Amino acid sequence: MAREERIEGKGEKNGGSGMLKNLIPYLGTLIALTAIAYIMVTRFMPEPPSSASIQRGTVQRKKAETEENGVLYEFGDVIANPAQTEGTRFLKVTIYLELRKGEYQKIVDKYKPKLQDVTLQILSSKTVEELEDVSKRGDLRKEITDAMNSVLGRKVVLKVFFTEFVIQ
Repeated sequence: MAREERIEGKGEKNGGSGMLKNLIPYLGTLIALTAIAYIMVTRFMPEPPSSASIQRGTVQRKKAETEENGVLYEFGDVIANPAQTEGTRFLKVTIYLELRKGEYQKIVDKYKPKLQDVTLQILSSKTVEELEDVSKRGDLRKEITDAMNSVLGRKVVLKVFFTEFVIQ
């Protein structure tokens, strides 16, 4: 019996070294892949930008954002009957305008009845299906923006925002 235990003990030692022999190709592959990755990163990656160019880019981006951002103007509610509803349905939209900075609010106030009329015409020309389609809201905003700028004779309205859009 003592002899059998020794034989079994020797077998366990040999089994352990066999496992190590099986791991050697995997370790070699891992080392080779690590070396290849290091070479690829150091040779093919672009240099990181310097802190001066990062700061310059940030300043330019902020300057562009401030030039594009305007002043918000509460245009108010517009209530319209959509096309082909024969007055049985209505749309209520609360609109805010982003205007260029400057004295443009006075111009919009002066032409507000015409701007309301052109907005009402655009909204009344759309069917319920067109108004319910959320993917077409961007086109509707652009159409209203272009029409308002046409009435004003210059690019005063930068963007149109709908804060409430209810179809009944």
